[in-house]
This record gives sequence, structure tokens and C-alpha cells, in this order.
Amino acid sequence: YKGHATFNKYKRQQKAARLKFHHGMSIETYDELVKIQLSCCAICGNKLKEGRHTHLDHSHVTGKVRGILCLYCNTRLGWFEKYKNNILRYLERG
Repeated sequence: YKGHATFNKYKRQQKAARLKFHHGMSIETYDELVKIQLSCCAICGNKLKEGRHTHLDHSHVTGKVRGILCLYCNTRLGWFEKYKNNILRYLERG
């Protein structure tokens, strides 16, 4: 189906533009990172699903890219970073 291929090409161009604008990263570098991670989340190891379910994780302090995460791990990592001290203090109890 030709329309589907055109749509996928458009989505990839959009992703390339976002990567370049937000992270200064090319789509080719992103593809290489996916390959290095064997198409798996850098935290849980589950297979990545393309689209809105994959997230390029980066330090909000330095801007350095750390890896590609699944939606679940990306959401939980943000929560953990916000409550890190409380969580570590709690885990020391026992």
C-alpha cells in the first residue's frame, strides 16, 4: 500500500527533525543506538515499539543522551528522579 509507505516516510522525517532540534542528534545516530541496544529498552530489556512508545532518555541537567527507553521505564524513571532521595531513605529502613 503506497499511502502507508508515504505516511511512514513522513513520520520518520518528523522524528529526524525532532531529534535534531531537541538533541542535536541525526536519525542515523538514533538508528545506531537502537541497533546497539538490540532494539530493546536500556532499562528493562523489553523489545522497543516504534512511535510514541519509545523515548530518547537524556539528563535534564547536562543534556547528555543516556539511551532509548520504553514508555513504561521512561515514565517511572522521571518519577524516580523526582523522589529519589525519599525512595533511597525508605529503602535504607530495612
